Amino acid sequence: MPLLRAALDTLYPPTCLACDTAVSDPGTLCGACWGKTPFIAGQCCDRCGTPLPGDDGSVACCDDCLRIARPWGRGRAALVYGDTGRSLVL
Repeated sequence: MPLLRAALDTLYPPTCLACDTAVSDPGTLCGACWGKTPFIAGQCCDRCGTPLPGDDGSVACCDDCLRIARPWGRGRAALVYGDTGRSLVL
C-alpha cells in the first residue's frame, strides 16, 4: 500500500480540505485552517449539539429543542457550522 499511496500522492498531491494548500497527509487540514476551525468545546445541547454558555456538566437543551420536537433523541456536532466548518460540510 505505501507504493500505491506514493503513486497517488505524486499524481494528486494532498491538499487541505478547506483551502487547497499543500499538506503532508491526504484528508487533513493545513495549520492555518486548523487554527480557524470552530470546534465545539464545553457545554452543548443534548439533543442537537448547539454550543451553550457555561460548562457545569449537566444535561441541557437549547431553546429551539425545548420549543420544537426533534425526530431524534440525541445529537452531537464536532464543529460550528460557519467559516471552516461550513466549507468542510459543503
